[in-house]
Amino acid sequence: MASRIKHITSRFWIHIIVSTLLLILLLVFALSASYFKKEVIRIAEVNDNITSKLEILQYNYEKSLLLQKSDPAFVSTTCDKIILEQKQLIKSITDTIEKISNLPYIKFSVEKSSLDTLYLFFDNYSIAFEKTLLSLKEMGNYNQGLAVSIIAPSNQLSDVLFRNTLLSQKSSELKQKTNSFLLSLNAESLVVLEQFCQDLKDQIILEGIDPSQFDAPIYDLQKSLSDIKEVETRLFDPATNKGQLFDLNFFYNQTNHSYKRLSFIINKNIKNVLFYWNFWLIFFAIILIAVNFSLLFRFSRKLARQLKSLLNSTIQLSKGSLEVEFSTNAAYEFNELNLHLSTFKTHLTEKKNFVDKLLSKEFDREIELLSDKDELGAKLIALKEQMLSAKKEQEIHNKETESNRYINEGLAKFADIMRQNNNNTVALGDSLIRALVKHIEVQQGSIFLTDEENENRLNLISAFAFDRKKYLTKTIQKGEGLVGTCAVEKNTINLIEVPEEYISIKSGLGDTPPRNILIVPVMHELTLVGVVELASLKILNNYEIELTEQICASLASTIITVRNNTKTAQLLEKSQQQAAEMAEQEEEMRQNMEELKATQEESARREEELIGIIEAIGTSFFVIEYNTDGTISHINERLGRFLNQPVDSIINRKHQEVFSTKSVINSDLFSDLYKNRKSINITETLYWGNREYLYKHSISPVLNKYSEVLKIINLLTIEEKKPNN
Repeated sequence: MASRIKHITSRFWIHIIVSTLLLILLLVFALSASYFKKEVIRIAEVNDNITSKLEILQYNYEKSLLLQKSDPAFVSTTCDKIILEQKQLIKSITDTIEKISNLPYIKFSVEKSSLDTLYLFFDNYSIAFEKTLLSLKEMGNYNQGLAVSIIAPSNQLSDVLFRNTLLSQKSSELKQKTNSFLLSLNAESLVVLEQFCQDLKDQIILEGIDPSQFDAPIYDLQKSLSDIKEVETRLFDPATNKGQLFDLNFFYNQTNHSYKRLSFIINKNIKNVLFYWNFWLIFFAIILIAVNFSLLFRFSRKLARQLKSLLNSTIQLSKGSLEVEFSTNAAYEFNELNLHLSTFKTHLTEKKNFVDKLLSKEFDREIELLSDKDELGAKLIALKEQMLSAKKEQEIHNKETESNRYINEGLAKFADIMRQNNNNTVALGDSLIRALVKHIEVQQGSIFLTDEENENRLNLISAFAFDRKKYLTKTIQKGEGLVGTCAVEKNTINLIEVPEEYISIKSGLGDTPPRNILIVPVMHELTLVGVVELASLKILNNYEIELTEQICASLASTIITVRNNTKTAQLLEKSQQQAAEMAEQEEEMRQNMEELKATQEESARREEELIGIIEAIGTSFFVIEYNTDGTISHINERLGRFLNQPVDSIINRKHQEVFSTKSVINSDLFSDLYKNRKSINITETLYWGNREYLYKHSISPVLNKYSEVLKIINLLTIEEKKPNN
């Protein structure tokens, strides 16, 4: 048969058809059993569902106890509804058990007597549950039932006690104990009320108070407590350890135990049925797999001989060797495969030579793609383009590095100039503009400073190689010309198209208009200090403009310092002139200075203490500062780490936007704080992510000396709530 088949594909199809027939045979057997196995598994799930329903029976009683305390309609409707639901649930369970026990593969192993006993247990449990809930209904809660009957005598007795001077404190105690019983409805609270009545009688006798006004309300209260205690005893009598609750628990345990025995028998039968079906399914699968394996083995042995030769050659190719040779006389499709691999080796050799040229940084060699799917060739072409792009980017990076070096060296140079001339603005301006013109290699430069007496006026204080005839007055008003415009707009003006006759640069051979005018504002904290103007015959580069702007920023603070030093010197001179006049007050002045020094030391000490307190608060609390409208103005770093958000992203947001919309810290709260000006403490529980935290807020308004609210501070502690074990 092998000699008649010329293609591997034909052989594969023959084996695929045989394997498919065997697989169909196996599937037919498996499908014939699937319906029965599915039914068996469904019965197992129903059996597990009954166990869950038995747990619901017990849960319904626990739910009834909670609803008795919390649901006002428990006596009127809820109790009867729960009894009806419990009966329906028990009927659903018994009906399901009846269906399961009648199945043919389960019926033979389940005794009828055990089923009758189980049904009897269910009936007993249903009766005990109904009796227990009717007793709970009789007792009632704070809305209806016997529990409500203590409210009227309790209030009457409380009023009588309140009017008595010696027993007025007992009034609030009685109300507290009455409310405690109505909320808990437990025997302990009932005993506390009974003991209170007895202690009250004893105290009335000891105090010598007329008991006539107390006898009737005390008797009525004790009568109501006795009626409630009778129901409590019916539910459970501690003396005999018997009662409706005992019967309910007893019948539930009997029912549960009886069903567990029945469930064990049902599960055992289900496992036996599944075992037999799985055994025969595996047996037939092994037989069919063995037949299929024997057929594939005969074909694979012949195919392996052809693959072995091809494998040896491809292993050498996979190791990177391009000296490998492929056979040209192989059988079947292997001969064509060898021809393609040989062609592939030739193309790899060409691509290797192309890569060698790239490594030598020779980018003139080209490579042709074998087809639209030649990904390696496309990647090599992309690599060439990327290397060319990287070369250009490196050149750009070198230029940027040179620009940064130029700026850093310039800033260091001019920082020395400003340090050496920090006592006179004219000297500072002359030195700086001379150095700036030479460093940037422009032709003219000037510095204008704002007039300290008239802020709308700029005075020319320094110029280097500048046409002084154009500025005889050396004064410019804000908004006048380009310099005045720069002073108003407070932005750099870089003018490349210079208007005719704006300015001319003169030399011994003649004059010419500049090609570039650069005007930079000298700013200190958004305040205009002056303007620097440069005129150049060349177009200024970006890094030269950036250097000039940074120098102007440093110049502004230096000029402010110089002006402050000048004013200080003037004040010092004036004080020296007045020293002679104040000689006779020297002793008094000395004493005042000593007191001032002591006051300063005390202030410094308090400042250190205040800083320590603030640091301690920041370590112990999460600190939030709010504006008066409730928006967040500041948080400490500790809170930022907890929220895992940048501090800047929190600013100007509402508290509920950051933490939770369920938080009680809202706009109304801040309005109350602003009106009342009193601190408040708030505790709330919120979720952050999938964890629950306890938030304790201590919120206080910050007032000035006029009792005006400046801001609001929240000292917050956050504790993660651990789940109860």
